[in-house]
Amino acid sequence: MPLQLHMVWPKYLALIPDQNISSEYSVRCLRDGDESAYVRLMHAAGFVNWTEAQLATWRRSLALPDGIFVAVHASSGEIVATALAAHRPTELHPSGGELGWVAASTQHAGHGLGMAVSLAALRRLLDAGYHTIYLLTDDHRLAAIKIYLKIGFLPFLCATDMKHRWETVAEKLNWRMKPDTWLQAPQEQWVQEPPTDRPDSDRVEKYTPRHKWLPNRPHRGFACNGDVDAFGDESLYKPSRLGVASVSPSEVDAGAQVPLVITFTAGPAGIPENASVTFAMRGQAPLGNLPDFTLSSSGDCDVEKKGHGFRVNKGALIEGDTVRLTWPAFPWTPLAGRREFKVIINTEAGQPEQRFPEPLVIHVRPNSPCRLEASVPCTHRRDTEILVHVTARDEYDNRARYTGEITVRTEEREQKLMLVDGAGSCRVSSPPEGATRVFVKSPVGSCESNPSLPTEEQQLFVGDLHCHDFLSEAEGYPDEVYRWAIQDRRLDFISVVPQSHGWHDNETWTIVKYMNERFLDEGRFVPFLGFEWQHTGYGDKVIHFLGGDQPYLPVDDARYRSAAGLYAALRGSDALVVSHHSCYPSGSWCSSTDFDAVETDVERLVELWSMHGSSEGYDAGDRPFK
Repeated sequence: MPLQLHMVWPKYLALIPDQNISSEYSVRCLRDGDESAYVRLMHAAGFVNWTEAQLATWRRSLALPDGIFVAVHASSGEIVATALAAHRPTELHPSGGELGWVAASTQHAGHGLGMAVSLAALRRLLDAGYHTIYLLTDDHRLAAIKIYLKIGFLPFLCATDMKHRWETVAEKLNWRMKPDTWLQAPQEQWVQEPPTDRPDSDRVEKYTPRHKWLPNRPHRGFACNGDVDAFGDESLYKPSRLGVASVSPSEVDAGAQVPLVITFTAGPAGIPENASVTFAMRGQAPLGNLPDFTLSSSGDCDVEKKGHGFRVNKGALIEGDTVRLTWPAFPWTPLAGRREFKVIINTEAGQPEQRFPEPLVIHVRPNSPCRLEASVPCTHRRDTEILVHVTARDEYDNRARYTGEITVRTEEREQKLMLVDGAGSCRVSSPPEGATRVFVKSPVGSCESNPSLPTEEQQLFVGDLHCHDFLSEAEGYPDEVYRWAIQDRRLDFISVVPQSHGWHDNETWTIVKYMNERFLDEGRFVPFLGFEWQHTGYGDKVIHFLGGDQPYLPVDDARYRSAAGLYAALRGSDALVVSHHSCYPSGSWCSSTDFDAVETDVERLVELWSMHGSSEGYDAGDRPFK
């Protein structure tokens, strides 16, 4: 079977062409309840093998969050076009995001709907930070290929027959070819017929034996329960036999006041006496301040509360026995996002913990938009266009799910911008002198951006040098934090640092390094590799590097236990050291900065403000540390 035609978005194309569609249609993300209409469209477009089950699989495993876009006919509500933004690395595109499954209704042809949904998916991939965006198509899909060429995609020559096939396509489309602009894989990567004899060249001798970094450190977890140490032992079990669990609500509005119910039903393995079941969720009050809960059980055993879970005090839960935890109505977190309860079982008999194969998921939804927010770079070089980023926000400052057209105006001109999923970007020209401000107006409100000043000297950048994800006691997977910084807040740099609390394992540090490199986008977004150096009596510090395969320096190693030892190790490197929580009151769980021990040739910055409060207040009441 011949390889599909490949096309790639050129890296030098920073701007996506505008595409205005008739007011009879709108573009939005696929929603729950759209499944049957989506499948009908795919069938009509010739993708007759599509099913709702296949759609569910793609949404769960390949599509980016809010990465499936549809065009909707206003009067009938019919889904008439679609495109998908997917995380789909391949051998030819090892860090690639794919624009795929573009389909449009022939009954609504001529309205630019295929291009509109394709541009929305392309924008989603660019905003997610993909360096390589590709698509696959068939030679006969001429209408779709014409759209891709108009957008800016170029043929990608990756097989011996590709050039001839593209020449045939060009002739059918009456398209003037420019082969010198086409992209080409290195010859050694060109796809050839697979050999009949394929011996296994993978040998165990190739791999370095894996050893525990600190073999005598006990296996341990965090206060929320749920072990986060990577050093599991060799005790195997069947997660499918542990049972099932559910949570209600599975979706809730940010700041709502409703109850929370978790139901656990024991599986064939049962839950023995003295065992505990914990519903662990990382973060600091990730659902809000939970009140006390009530506990009920359908089995004959005695259960008691234990943390956010229960313990079998006497007897045992057998298959089918149910335990229910009910929290009365409480104010939910105002922070929108995905929350996950990990279902953890500990037998308390010296065995390792066991965990359900899937978490209990709650989606905290943003509320309706009540304002707009526009941002531009603080400085810019003269005679350059300025990138404007606009988001729709709810009353809790979440990015609201709003799709609609807004007006962007400067002193010189006015233009239209489509917000998709509450966000959109465009570029405006800047005058040679004076500050540039942008004024935005829409049905949900109006706003004015920060000023951007022209300068040929050093530029001013904005970022966050002390940010956490759920590898520490915070919220969000690492990629979610980076995408928040890039897509939502348009930061110029960030440092997502793991909290060490004395130690962390090599696997954690490997993830931190890989994610740091994954989201580096030279000239647009720079992550700093870093970690926290904590609980020493000298005060907490964040150590930043400019990247690379750098080591972390844990305080359970005697060489780095003191500030002097830390500075001695870092001196001569490109490390940037920042003391934080520098003015914790005496007796706090964490020491304040010992400024007498600071060696300023290595450490030259101090954090003035964090979520814990200000370090600069003169009176104690001005320093709201907790």
